[in-house]
Amino acid sequence: MKKLFVVGCSLTLLLLASPVFAGFAVSVTGNGALVAPPVNASPGAFESDAYQVWNESSGTIGAPVTLDYNGAPGSYNGLSAFTPTTLATGTPYGSTMVQLDPVNDDIIHHSGLATITFSTKILGIALRGTSLDATDPYGAPGTTYPTGYNPALPDTRGIDYRTNDRFTVSADGKTLEVRLTANFNGFDELRVFTAAVPEPASLVVWSIVGAVVAGGSFWRRQRPAV
Repeated sequence: MKKLFVVGCSLTLLLLASPVFAGFAVSVTGNGALVAPPVNASPGAFESDAYQVWNESSGTIGAPVTLDYNGAPGSYNGLSAFTPTTLATGTPYGSTMVQLDPVNDDIIHHSGLATITFSTKILGIALRGTSLDATDPYGAPGTTYPTGYNPALPDTRGIDYRTNDRFTVSADGKTLEVRLTANFNGFDELRVFTAAVPEPASLVVWSIVGAVVAGGSFWRRQRPAV
């Protein structure tokens, strides 16, 4: 019995020491594509008439960072009253960039709908220039971002202060639908932060712990009475 206790404690310590991995975008449908991170994500450097989506980085938040929107399910537009959220120091995360930078953007340009599915729940989204700038350190290593890009209002580096920039988050918090515009040299970005889950090795440890506990219980039941 003592051995079972020691094994259980050892496995529990191993589980607590196991790292986590974050969720990322796993598919993009509609007028969009899941792509490799570009070298340069500044306006005009990575143009496409479709939404460009790339997974950026994962790890833990180094210092508290506030996002414009907390990921609550529902439909929103650029004039919605968003509920912000702050990711605390040490929060495990994954980050994904959604960018719209049309090739012929000196005209009225509606890019239709793209649906982005993530492997874990959305924790929050950086929607405006200030939060995008603040979260650029969580972007893709090696990618140059337009930190400080500040077009005249109602335009922003992120979604614009207009009702025709729209998005929806699904009830389970794992799907984002975007329907944005980027008219007359427009440029839109969203940075999505997703939750972390135990890595596969941790799940195996949980299974072993369960087996040890169950085995110990069975062994106790099978011992003959003295």
